[in-house]
Amino acid sequence: MLIQGQPASTFVPQQQEMLYDQEEELLDKFSQNYDYHSASYNSLFNSVIYSDICKNVPELSATSVIFTACESYNQQILTKGLYSSVIQYWDYMRQLNYDFSQSSRNQTQVWAYLNDNRLRVGLQMEDYYFKASLALLVKQFEADIDYL
Repeated sequence: MLIQGQPASTFVPQQQEMLYDQEEELLDKFSQNYDYHSASYNSLFNSVIYSDICKNVPELSATSVIFTACESYNQQILTKGLYSSVIQYWDYMRQLNYDFSQSSRNQTQVWAYLNDNRLRVGLQMEDYYFKASLALLVKQFEADIDYL
């Protein structure tokens, strides 16, 4: 299968590596600009990136049901912060890529790959928890810009 004119077997790993590099760049940029950000932004960034996401992102702690789901999600990885969660996400994606590339890719294997729990967990982490966390940081950053 081709994606943007490239075989999926090369395109997908390249995209994942690019996203991983962007995540690393985000942390590097934050470190480089630490002294330029407000104390409130730096505190929030450290809390979200290195502490319990569930307690630091209001959308995830708004109700006890959402909070409980967040706290117990994927062996409590979110309680270790966004950084640890992203590392586990990339481990999942790399392992899935490897497993798929080594499989016979028959209908049974493709079906198993598409229904793999690691893929579901990875997509949930990305679509819900990561986006909520990063949206909170952007909101704080914009508030600081407006204030200044």
